Amino acid sequence: MDKINIYINSKNRSENENANKFTVKIPNNLLRLNRDEYFTLNVNGFYCYNSWFNCIEGFNNMFQIVMCNMNDEITSIFDYTLQDGNPNVNDVRTNLNVLLLNKVVVSYDRIRNKFLYKRTLPITTDNFKMYLRIINSEDFLGFYKSERDKLILLPYLNNIYSHSIVNISGDEAIIIKIAGDCILSGNTVDNFGLTTYQPSNIIFMKPIDVASNGLLKYNNEDGGDSFQYRISNIE
Repeated sequence: MDKINIYINSKNRSENENANKFTVKIPNNLLRLNRDEYFTLNVNGFYCYNSWFNCIEGFNNMFQIVMCNMNDEITSIFDYTLQDGNPNVNDVRTNLNVLLLNKVVVSYDRIRNKFLYKRTLPITTDNFKMYLRIINSEDFLGFYKSERDKLILLPYLNNIYSHSIVNISGDEAIIIKIAGDCILSGNTVDNFGLTTYQPSNIIFMKPIDVASNGLLKYNNEDGGDSFQYRISNIE
């Protein structure tokens, strides 16, 4: 059985492609399959600096304050974005208090690792109720992903705890997917981004187990058993 090793450096991708999504063009006739043939793919090694932000603009830093009248009709919506970067929990608290000045005071319970939110904006006819609405920043604000787009009541002058712990770590794993004129022949399924399991195009997944700017690395020490996939022609 022939083995072909391919070493890929994302630095040498096309200028119009992103580092997290680029095309690998294999030379003609290097990889060829007949209808009844298939390749077995495994990842020999992987190296990548953890150089991205934990809090990313437009990805996981957005939320809203929604004001309603006495009939629970929306009277105003305020859009907010946390500062992108690698904040610690005190940075997030400070950021929230600056953004929500004269509306909400945020404090931090270090033992529970949760935020406390207290509305300070006085009640008026149009501002009778105040709600927090999570767009995509649930980890940094201390809520669950299932609470996105829901209205979370902030009572006047009463502390409420965030429903979940504050998570400032950002992404938990790095995932590599494959696409193009081939298919993974039923090796795996996943429910990433879905509530049901579907055929997967994931060929590699590794926990982010180093600090920011540390080197993520994987070496094939088990003969390829961890990441081994059968690839065939598109049917």
